[in-house]
Amino acid sequence: MSNNRILSTHVSNIVNSSSSNTNQTGVKAPASLNEIWQEIQLGIESVYQQQTMTKNRYMTLYTHVYNHCTSTNPKSNLELPARNKKNPMSSSEGAQIIGSDLYRKLQEFLENYLEKLKKSGTDLIDEEVLKFFCKKWEEYQFSSKVLDGFCTYLNRHWVKRENDSGHNNVYEIYNLALVTWRLIFFRHFANKVTNAVLKLVERERNGEPINSRLISGVAECYVALGLSEIESKQSDQQKLAIYREYLENPFIDDTERFYSRESSEFLRQNSITEYMKKVEQRLEEEKKRIRLYLNESTESILLNKCEEVLIKKHLDLFYSEFESLLVSGKNEDLARMYDLVSKVADGLNELKRLLENFIYNQGMEAIEKCCDTALNDPKVYVQTILEVHKKYDLLVLGSFHNDKGFVAALDKACGKFINVN
Repeated sequence: MSNNRILSTHVSNIVNSSSSNTNQTGVKAPASLNEIWQEIQLGIESVYQQQTMTKNRYMTLYTHVYNHCTSTNPKSNLELPARNKKNPMSSSEGAQIIGSDLYRKLQEFLENYLEKLKKSGTDLIDEEVLKFFCKKWEEYQFSSKVLDGFCTYLNRHWVKRENDSGHNNVYEIYNLALVTWRLIFFRHFANKVTNAVLKLVERERNGEPINSRLISGVAECYVALGLSEIESKQSDQQKLAIYREYLENPFIDDTERFYSRESSEFLRQNSITEYMKKVEQRLEEEKKRIRLYLNESTESILLNKCEEVLIKKHLDLFYSEFESLLVSGKNEDLARMYDLVSKVADGLNELKRLLENFIYNQGMEAIEKCCDTALNDPKVYVQTILEVHKKYDLLVLGSFHNDKGFVAALDKACGKFINVN
């Protein structure tokens, strides 16, 4: 069972137990937040230090939050957040405002914790910074879910009421944790982490084994940070904004540079047929990268860029080799060329034209060779035409997947050399 499912089940059991009989904890409703904050803070610190928390300890923290939020006469000395003039709320509103002091305290704790945490990884680079970033992200994410669990009442009532009043800069505690991570920890490490990811990917493209979980961890973090706002008001593009800016866009740019350089170098030393095999291999590798460690939304963007750099920019070389492959009868290579060129918009048009001209010329040569015999025996003429059509019909059926455009090119070519003769 995953950590998230264990946490969810554990929290649910605790909350149900607490709501059915909160007196079991022996905690009395506090007179002020100041009187209970020290215990809450110690509990939160133990959570973020990855220490095991007992059920009774969790129930105590949950009950402290519950009692504070439902207190009708708070005696907190803390200032409340500034209010929207359209939705004024003052300390005289009793239970309606209980939660602002606690929320502020939680926010300050998260800010202080992350300021200290980021200092411990400031000097790390490359793969070491990725290990640090991913490890701390996993720990922070889990701890924040625990914190969110015993702040359930605060989320459901005070935070919800704030949001309903138009205060969209107030978040449920888990989302508050993500927003704080983004502002303090993520911003500090983002460029360094992204550069380390790109170096790791280049190593993999060069044939080195890598720890792909480090990249998937970064990608998951970047996506999660975009989901931490008020989800219902975000489009899919907005939710992926951080992922796109800090990972996808640099990844695509780096991909273009890598394959532009590699394709030019490879073609200087190898034939176009070997190059096509290389392109097939590279496209499959990039599809695998999407599955292993990138968000699925990147697939079409990445493959389009690869096809542009590896195929579209070298179409002239494909076209110049096409007739040679037809002459040599290299049907497997012709099929490979068809599959690759079909990925480029209108890329097949030139191949269809070249095929039509080639079949026409082959038909004319075949008829010319049997011309003398055909004058005395018309069946030879008909048989020659049928043999040419059959040969290239099999080619179109196999190598070109019976593509209608190539079928039309075949028929048009045969019609032309028949009419000429």
